[in-house]
Amino acid sequence: MLEAAFDGDVGVIKQILKEVSDIDDKNGLGNDVIGRSLRTKHIMALVECEDPNGNSALSEAAS
Repeated sequence: MLEAAFDGDVGVIKQILKEVSDIDDKNGLGNDVIGRSLRTKHIMALVECEDPNGNSALSEAAS
């Protein structure tokens, strides 16, 4: 995710986010209020991940 954000590769970012959604579907996560909240939490965890230097996907995309 970090490398794709740095490179500006939107296709790879969308593919990664789809994989997260597919895993949630496979695990039976619903689309009710609780399910949507957990799905959002999983996506945000991916977006907010950091490398050892503290760089996130958002900071990589901004550079």
